[in-house]
Amino acid sequence: FQEDDDGITAITDKGRFKADFAVLAIGVRPDSRLAKEAGLETDSRGSIIVDDSMRTSDPYIYAAGDAVAVMSKATGERGMIALAGPANKEGRIVADNIAGIRSRYRGGTGVSVLKLFSLTAAAAGMNEETALAIGLDYDTVFTYQGSHASYYPGAQSMMIKLIYEKPLGRILGAE
Repeated sequence: FQEDDDGITAITDKGRFKADFAVLAIGVRPDSRLAKEAGLETDSRGSIIVDDSMRTSDPYIYAAGDAVAVMSKATGERGMIALAGPANKEGRIVADNIAGIRSRYRGGTGVSVLKLFSLTAAAAGMNEETALAIGLDYDTVFTYQGSHASYYPGAQSMMIKLIYEKPLGRILGAE
């Protein structure tokens, strides 16, 4: 990227692109080299496998945070939830267990929020892509409502996409 008075120029192998601003959404990969070198079990993405007490495949080593694969409440599958809230909770569970206090991580839903200028976007649970990938019989419904009571100042229109499992009506996620 090059910044000048006219904005930003992104320089790629495909050419130069002018923009007012740039957003990098490059994803997250676990840095688990040390865990692999220690012989700990990891999944196909490189996330460290832990049990519900955050113990790794070595009973003397615990792990928490962005590099671990934990149970998803939405899917029941193990996966990475690279968010500060779950990482904080996992760290507390590790500390409890090291101190001899039995503590368990019961899984996460992966709640995230993004504020970009005046736009707020949020997601919780499973998205449609995941539901499709694991073969669930799902559907979506969109609702449009106020962000709070319309008579209270500052209410804005809000769109919610709800993803649910068809046979059971079980809510899988929302965006």
